[in-house]
Amino acid sequence: MWSSDNTISGGVRCKLTIELKQKGHKIKGTLTSLNSIPNEVEQLNTFLIAGDAFDNYVDLEYRSDNKKTIGRGSLLFKIKDGGSKLEGSLVAIDRYTMNIMSSNNIIAIRQ
Repeated sequence: MWSSDNTISGGVRCKLTIELKQKGHKIKGTLTSLNSIPNEVEQLNTFLIAGDAFDNYVDLEYRSDNKKTIGRGSLLFKIKDGGSKLEGSLVAIDRYTMNIMSSNNIIAIRQ
């Protein structure tokens, strides 16, 4: 399990928990996101993850596990410090503005 605490577009504080299972180069798992939006109630969302690991990189796509909400995006991480840290970027559909958003410098630490 990896965890991350970042501020993304619009000043949204995003606490991520990433749980992955790997079989060969294939990866599956879940992404849990606790979003703190200024002047709003915190929102907890869960996403399904699928992707690949290759040459010290992890390429993941995620989608909401709830068909009533929009939630899709991609994460590309570089594996650092022997797998104890993932560093990379996020590209996703912003569920509030319905625009494409990106965030760099996402750092997830293995727990």
